[in-house]
Amino acid sequence: MQTTALRTLVEVARLGSISAAADTLGYTQSAVSRQVQALEADTGAQLLERLPRGVRLTSAGEAVERHARVILREVTRLAEAVAEPAAATATLSVGAVPSAAAALLPTVSHRLRRHHPEVRLRFVEGFTPDLVGRVARGELDLAVVTDYPPGLPSAAGVVLHHLADDEVLVGMPAGHRLAGPTRRVRLDRYADDDWVEDYRGSARTLVEACARAGFSPRIEHECGGWTGKLGLIAAGAGVGIVPGLMAGSVRADVVCRPLVDPPVRGVYAAVHDASAGLPVVAAMLDELTAWLTP
Repeated sequence: MQTTALRTLVEVARLGSISAAADTLGYTQSAVSRQVQALEADTGAQLLERLPRGVRLTSAGEAVERHARVILREVTRLAEAVAEPAAATATLSVGAVPSAAAALLPTVSHRLRRHHPEVRLRFVEGFTPDLVGRVARGELDLAVVTDYPPGLPSAAGVVLHHLADDEVLVGMPAGHRLAGPTRRVRLDRYADDDWVEDYRGSARTLVEACARAGFSPRIEHECGGWTGKLGLIAAGAGVGIVPGLMAGSVRADVVCRPLVDPPVRGVYAAVHDASAGLPVVAAMLDELTAWLTP
C-alpha cells in the first residue's frame, strides 16, 4: 500500500525542513521534493510554502497533512489486523482528563469491550488543551475533555460532541462537620475551612464560585494530581472541589456533598472530523452518550 508520499509530507511538516525530513527518512532531498510535488499534482494545490529557512504548510497543506495522519493510522491498524487475523482487533486510541480517566473511561471502556470484543483500547491521560491538540494531530481518535478553565480550545479538524453537564461537589474527610447530611450545602458554609487544590483550572473554578458565595477560599495545600489531593483531604488537611464524574470512585474516607448553586462544567468528546465515521469511534461515542444521558 503506497503511503510513502503521505508519510513524507507529515515528516516535512513536523520538522519544517525538506533536508531534515530527508535525513530522518533516509531519502535524498530531491526524492522528498518529488514526493511532495506528486502530492501537489494529485491534489491540485500547493502544499508547501518555501521560506528563507525551511518550509511551512499552506492552508491546503495543513488539510492534507491532517488527513494524512488519519490515513496512516488506519494503515497501521490494517497491518495489525492482517498480522493478527484471528483476533480481528480494532485499536482505539482515547485520551481523557484526569476525572474522566478515574471513573468514566474505565466504566465505558468495559461496556464497549463487552459489546465489541474486537476493540483494543489505548488510553492516555492529560488536560484539555493537550488532548485537543493530540486529536487535531491525529495522535488520538477521541478524547473526553471539559470546559474547565481556561475553556475549550479550538483546533482545525476537531469536532466537539457535548456529552453532559457535570456538577462540582465538595470533598471532605469523613469526620468533617458537614459530612453527614445528604442534602445540598451552601458553599459559604465552608468559608472557614482550608482548601486543597491540584491544578490551576480547578483552583480558578473554586475562586470564582467562592467569590459568588461572598468569601475568598484559603488554599493552604497544592499538589500535582488527584491522588495527592484526595489523600490530603482524607488526612484532614482541608476540603476540596471534586467533579461529579469522580464521586463514585473517590476513596472511602472522603465524603462528597452536592452544593446549592454549584459550578457546572461541560463534558465533551473531541473527535477528528476525518475519524468521526469510523465504526470503532462511533461505537465509543454511543457508549459515552448512553452512560452519561439521564
